Order: sequence, then structure tokens, then C-alpha cells
Amino acid sequence: MASGYMFSGDSLRFLAVILPYDSTGKLDEACSKVLSLLDLIVEGTSLDEVKTQLIGAPTPTATPTPTPTPTPTPTPTPTPTPTPTPTPTPAPSVPTELLIVIVVVVVIIIVVYFFVIKKPKPPPPPASSKGT
Repeated sequence: MASGYMFSGDSLRFLAVILPYDSTGKLDEACSKVLSLLDLIVEGTSLDEVKTQLIGAPTPTATPTPTPTPTPTPTPTPTPTPTPTPTPTPAPSVPTELLIVIVVVVVIIIVVYFFVIKKPKPPPPPASSKGT
């Protein structure tokens, strides 16, 4: 059966709740190490001391770890509910057909302007060379 300790509102110590027990009711070695490191961090231990505990500590042998005595669970303090962040409204999507119609109308307007309204000027008549 999986169980764990319930701690106060510290978010780091909350991780201890989800650490599993083995079938004998004792924490396995990895979970025990994590719990001790979390305790050091929550208590405000300096980062150097935590590193020393993590790296320099002798590795535990196969001796069984003592069963931790459960601490009384304090009444949980109500956590403030996060205010919902407003979701940005998506821009209205334009149908593909409307985009095609707009492009065709713009092309027609350009063609009409350049070839109907603004007719190309006829070339000037060739200059006749009259020799006198």
C-alpha cells in the first residue's frame, strides 16, 4: 500500500507525500536520501552543505534503515486559488474563398487601370527627314 507523510504547505516537502514505501513499510534508500536532502533545503541549509550531503556522504550499506516515526499531520493551510489569466481572443479567421475573391478583384482593378484607363501612348510619328 502506498502512503507517505503529509507535511505543511512547503512545496518541496510536498514531494515526500508521493514517495512510495516498499512492502515492509520502510523507505527505500533513494527515497530516504531525497527526503533528507529536502529537509536540508527546507530548513535553509546552505547549498554547499547540501552538496556535501549529496556527494560526500558515505553510501549506506545494506543495513536496514530505521522506520521513521510518523509526525502528526498539521491542519493544511488553505492555499490561495490562482486567479485565472484571461485568454486572448483569437483573431477571426477569414475563409479561404473570401481571400481568393479579394485577390481576384485586386488583380482585375490593376489590369483595368493600366490597360483601359491609362492607355499606353502611341509612339510619336516618325520624323520625316526633308533635305533641302
